Amino acid sequence: MKKLKYLFFVLLSSFSILFMLNLKIHASPEVPFNINFIHNSDSNRNINYVDITAKPNTNHEISFELHNYSKVKRHFIVEANNATTSNGPTIDYLSSHNVLIGHPQFMDMLQNKNQKIDLSIPGKSTQKISFNIQTPKKSFDGIVMGGVSMYEDSKKDAQIMNQDNGSNNKSFSIKNKFVYSIATIIRNNHKNIAPNLQFNNVEQSVENYSPVVKTTFENNRPNYIRKLYTRSVIKDSNNKIVKKHITNLGQVAPNSKFNIFIPFKNTLPTGNYTLYGTAKDGDGHSWKWQKAFNITNDNFDYVNKNIVKEPIHYNITIILLIILIIILIAIIIYLIIRRKKNNS
Repeated sequence: MKKLKYLFFVLLSSFSILFMLNLKIHASPEVPFNINFIHNSDSNRNINYVDITAKPNTNHEISFELHNYSKVKRHFIVEANNATTSNGPTIDYLSSHNVLIGHPQFMDMLQNKNQKIDLSIPGKSTQKISFNIQTPKKSFDGIVMGGVSMYEDSKKDAQIMNQDNGSNNKSFSIKNKFVYSIATIIRNNHKNIAPNLQFNNVEQSVENYSPVVKTTFENNRPNYIRKLYTRSVIKDSNNKIVKKHITNLGQVAPNSKFNIFIPFKNTLPTGNYTLYGTAKDGDGHSWKWQKAFNITNDNFDYVNKNIVKEPIHYNITIILLIILIIILIAIIIYLIIRRKKNNS
């Protein structure tokens, strides 16, 4: 009986250790850096992003403070890009393949030869960085939008760490990429230009190896859309609803194209369908669209061949707990059977 109590104690201790390890794995890491815009005479001091009203064909400098709050020197990348719209939708300030419509664009105005800058900042210190902007000769209404982003160069930090440890081996680690971005708006005037959400197309497609109905849009005006809410309903030829889909709090950059994917578990069968959509934003604008589309045999076969079932993700802690429980049950059964034999 003493052996059995001892076994329970050992297994209970093992469960506690595993539980603490699991908590440690899921703990939220601190982000030891930040970027702030340095206001000047051209900028609006009441906001925490860059908003410059500038005359045509003039030069302006935008400056930022980069903060390294950690105790050690870290390596960072700072890059300036056009503001585009990623699927979701969200405004993306990093280099991407998202499509913009027309000019002028933020990168047209950027005078710096290198839009992506590598730099190192000592621990507990601040560094300043600047970009030069020249507005177009021809005046424009609305806004041109870009962004300046800062993130850690984890590859360079890992290389230096390996060198300091005297190791040439590549170490494996999982590290989240944290990005701080500051929106940058350039305008010639404060003329109010309303954004416009234009629906372009709908088709069945594949995204991340899963079947989707892809709807494509554009905001073809020089102003951004904030707090975008969309509602999509797909009906078949019998007017039966096969899918409802909602997005909330979307953000759309000026003069940009993007997609909204409506997810499905299985490929839609061949046939005729109709998409009904509505949208509204945080400034009182609203839109509607309706579009019939057909899923052909070729489309069905293509989607079906290019999707995969979602893989099963196993949690190592849960697996170890299950194994320990099975071992515990087996030992208890063995001890009970042995005790009965000794008593007989």
